[in-house]
Amino acid sequence: MNTDIPHYIWAKNMEESDAHYEACRTLQVPVVTLGPDGKKYAHVSFDTYSMATEEADEKRLHDNILKFYRSYAELFGLPTSKFEYLGYGCRIKTEHADFIAEGLYHLLLTIKIEIKSDDDMVAVLMKSHHKKENV
Repeated sequence: MNTDIPHYIWAKNMEESDAHYEACRTLQVPVVTLGPDGKKYAHVSFDTYSMATEEADEKRLHDNILKFYRSYAELFGLPTSKFEYLGYGCRIKTEHADFIAEGLYHLLLTIKIEIKSDDDMVAVLMKSHHKKENV
């Protein structure tokens, strides 16, 4: 299995996009793709399906991604309404697309690690509490 895949791709067609999606899901990493959205803009799409295991995790991902996009939109004078969480994507300036896609990938990965760490901490606390009850 090839574990050396790009963090994001400029999708030229659905086959390429689908292949990247499947590779990312297999490795349980964020799926980030870019595509043109007019002459001056690009659309960055992302998927967190392989990362969020519970609704609370999905909400945490949403909240952090929305903060990321709002900061970007405010900095460059874009309307914050161009963020589509249910459609898993947002409109960005083409000149910033590669930078934003790479940053989004790392943000999603970092949030995944934080969620996993929180889950590990809960497991440690539960084990500790269980041991105290049995003493």
